[in-house]
Amino acid sequence: TGHGVVNTGVDGAFSQQQQQCSPCDAGAECLLPSCISCSLCAEGTFKAAMGTHSCSPCPKNTFRALPGASEVAACLSCPARSSTREEVGQTSIAACVCDAGSYPSWSDLDVSSERACHPCPLGAECDEARLRTRDGLDG
Repeated sequence: TGHGVVNTGVDGAFSQQQQQCSPCDAGAECLLPSCISCSLCAEGTFKAAMGTHSCSPCPKNTFRALPGASEVAACLSCPARSSTREEVGQTSIAACVCDAGSYPSWSDLDVSSERACHPCPLGAECDEARLRTRDGLDG
């Protein structure tokens, strides 16, 4: 596993006598025991170097929504004052949850807005989902 078949035939034609196995490139892996071609690393994973090893999950407090990441820096950090709660391999910013004592500036329905977690204002109650003032109104 971890190798793809490289065709070395003339004019791109397949040549069984000239085929070679080659380690998968960075950002790709081979999952099947009998692999013919490498696949891009799945969302939430990366692989930084060519080799036969599998893709690694993005570290905690990061996420990767697209396949094919070839470096850990392609895993994007959660906004300040949020985390993935120790989970790795996350595929969406939705996995980033505001820390205790802070609240999100976004709605899960509004994916276009900038995502940030803000400190809870004095006199308000906050959880990872919303801001509540002492009079009970949601912010």
